[in-house]
This record gives sequence, C-alpha cells and structure tokens, in this order.
Amino acid sequence: MNDVSALNQTNNSNRSLSVNRPGEESLNVSAQPMLQLATEAIAAVKSDKNSTEMLCDPQGLEVVSLGIADPTKTYFEIPEGEYEAQWDPARLQSKWYAEMAATTGSRVVINFNEDDRLSVLGNMYHANYHALLLKDMGNGFMLGGGFSYGEMIGSGEWRIREFQERMNIDSYDLVVMIPPVQTVRVYDTTFSQVRVITTGELAYRIDKFSIPLAARYHFMLGKMSWRVAAQLNPGMTLKTSGDFFSNTEYSPILSQRMLTMDAKFSVGPSISIYKDWTLILEPNMMHHAFRDQKSGKTTGKTLTGFGVSVLHNF
Repeated sequence: MNDVSALNQTNNSNRSLSVNRPGEESLNVSAQPMLQLATEAIAAVKSDKNSTEMLCDPQGLEVVSLGIADPTKTYFEIPEGEYEAQWDPARLQSKWYAEMAATTGSRVVINFNEDDRLSVLGNMYHANYHALLLKDMGNGFMLGGGFSYGEMIGSGEWRIREFQERMNIDSYDLVVMIPPVQTVRVYDTTFSQVRVITTGELAYRIDKFSIPLAARYHFMLGKMSWRVAAQLNPGMTLKTSGDFFSNTEYSPILSQRMLTMDAKFSVGPSISIYKDWTLILEPNMMHHAFRDQKSGKTTGKTLTGFGVSVLHNF
C-alpha cells in the first residue's frame, strides 16, 4: 500500500508544479502544457520583428516586452483625435492651385419696335482665356489672381425707318361739249406718307488683356461637388476696330486704347479626373464694359455662355 502511494506521488510530481511564495498559498499549475505554450509564443514573437514593433506604449516612444505592464510607470491618456489631426495628410498637402480656363458666350441683339427710327439686328460673341494662381483659404474658399486675354466680336445690320411725304399727280383730259367743243386737261394732285427703310452692315472687334481677381467657393450638393466662381477683370484694350452697337444705336470705336472692366459669375459641377487634377464645367454670365477716355463714354453688354476650367493642385 505504501509503495502504491509513493508511485502515485512520483507521477503527480511529473505533471504538476508546486509554487510557494512568502505570504501566499501554494499554487499548483500544470507545468508541461504551460511551458510548451510559453515556448511557442516566445518563438513566434522572435521570428516576427514587426509584431514586436507594434507592441508600444500609448506614447509610441519605446518597445515594451510581453507580459503585464509595470503599474509604477506613468502613462498619459492621449485625447481622441489630437494626434490624428496633426498627422492628417490633408494638412500636409499643398494649398496652392493653378487654374486654366476657356470661356465663350454670345448674345443676340434685336429690336422689334417698329416705332423706333433706328434698330439693329446682330450677334455678339466673346472668348476669354485665363490662367490663375489660387490659394485655398479653408472652408471651401479660394482667392487668387492671374492673367487673362479676351476677344469680343460683333456683326449685324442697322435699319433706319423714315416717313417721307410724296406728291402724286394724276392728269386726264375732259371734253367740254358746250360750243365751241374743246378739250381741257385736268390735274389731280395728292400727298401721301411713305415709309422708307435704309439698311447697312455693322461689324466690330475688340482685343483686350486684363489682370483678373478671382474668388472661388466649393461645396457639396447631394453626391456631387460644385463650385461657385466670381471674378473681376480690370484691364485695357489692345486693338479695336468697327462700330460698337446696341439695340437702338451704333457708334464708331474711336480709341485703340480703352479701359475695360469685366465681371464674371458661374456655377458648375467639379469632377475629379486624376489625382491632383479637377475639371469644372461652368455655365456663366459675363458683363463686358469699355470706357473711352477721350469721349468719356462707357458702353457694355452682358453675354451668357459656357466655360471649362482645369484645376491643378501642386
């Protein structure tokens, strides 16, 4: 009986380990399975360097070992989103943009009032090209400036309606039967108002350059990105020729150098076409104004049209 108990005690000592610490009760754990798991875990960690590097304290300063953290070490709680905001890639991206654009527009000039002495039937066209340097000011706003070149062309016909008084004279012979018989010629005179229309050709061309001051605002509407653009183009004409016209008048362009001021407003969708490239489609309205310094006369017209802009972030 004593031999059997001694054998059982020997076998149990191979499967368990008694751990005694001062002031603690004895702790019996299964030795072989625990040692095997620990050996496999340490071998896996040593074989994978990246897994060790990921085991960092919250401050991200030093690598810590496997096991329970040291309760005597002070750890600081990082406010949520603080470091994420500092390392947001958007904060490191350049806020400067280059914009290239081409804009066209037209307007029909016509006067249907028959009571006006002078009326003009014609068409006006414009084409503008600009290159801008824009800075992102935040919250979707951009401001900038650049260089612009524009052309404005008009062609048409003027009509002058005038009433003229015309005299019509009719004559006939009248036979008088009283002896002596004779023939008398009678003249019948009438007056009438006749409308006379005189026509002529009109054409002009104005080439100009300007220094645009631009403001842009980007916003989301539904699932589409949109942009509102406003622009002022102070400048000067390079070449002029012909007669500038409106609905009821026309006058020759006398000066080759005139001050100009254009105002443009547009709204359109913004489409990303590549990583740092954006295409903007812009229905627009543009007002063209010219001031002749010699005569002090200011003329202008508003044209509607369509434009395409390409925006590049660099």
